[in-house]
Amino acid sequence: MNPDFDNKFEHNFAETITYVMENNVKYPCDSGIETGYSDLDKLTKGFRAAELTILAGRPAMGKTSFWINAVRHMVIKSGLKVGVFLAKEEAEKIANMFLASESHVDIKHIESGRLSKKELNQVEESAEELCKADIDIATPLFPYDCIEFEDLYYGILQYAQTDGVDIIIIDSLQYISLDSANNHDKYIEIVKALRELDITCRIPIVLISNLPAAVDSRPDKHPKIEDLWEYGHIDQYADTIVFMYKDEYYDFDTEKKGIVELNVAKCLCGDRGLAEILWLPQFMTFSNLERS
Repeated sequence: MNPDFDNKFEHNFAETITYVMENNVKYPCDSGIETGYSDLDKLTKGFRAAELTILAGRPAMGKTSFWINAVRHMVIKSGLKVGVFLAKEEAEKIANMFLASESHVDIKHIESGRLSKKELNQVEESAEELCKADIDIATPLFPYDCIEFEDLYYGILQYAQTDGVDIIIIDSLQYISLDSANNHDKYIEIVKALRELDITCRIPIVLISNLPAAVDSRPDKHPKIEDLWEYGHIDQYADTIVFMYKDEYYDFDTEKKGIVELNVAKCLCGDRGLAEILWLPQFMTFSNLERS
């Protein structure tokens, strides 16, 4: 028998059972972190510890605005601490989007500084509220336009183990840099490592991803799992996959004007299905739809 056997394998079954009881069974699937969008949260049961969620869509579908609104709910309504890694957006742009969403003041007015007295009061009140929010945002130093995966990896460890964040948001997959043989291998390595990392840290990780341009060239432009295969079979390493789709982007006369679809295409601890939310672009805000 190999004398190194005990050093190379974990083989205490009783310890594994105890771990599962303490960390899984006592924390059922309905105890995840809610986004504030009721139809989506009913399907997914929220973002849960040790699970990786991929939120994907073509550009201009509202992915960044969606996570900003979800984060607002998490920190202001639920009192959670959120860690965000921005690999492509400037922090000032994100701040403007947060202010517009929280104050319900037109983002063009905020960006230009041309605010009425009432709007200024609203923005000042929102700024004060947001400054109290427990959000840590990390962005690459200028002139870098991507995040090195090694920096991201150790940044997540710090956020989770030292700073005590409750959830991590990463925007976005295509702007994470990793030396690899080819792009397919690179993206699979990144997503697989993030999946292993959120198990280690016991917090949810939400990874934003673009979808390839080929989606726009087909008659039915609704996203599907196969679209992610452009980046390798990264879907295999996600616990939940949500696609965003805005029909108005392709058809100005659509009957679903202002409606954004959230398609839960994979959910290991919830249900697959479709949720719809209302998009208010001037405020960078999504709202729940009222049902008759």
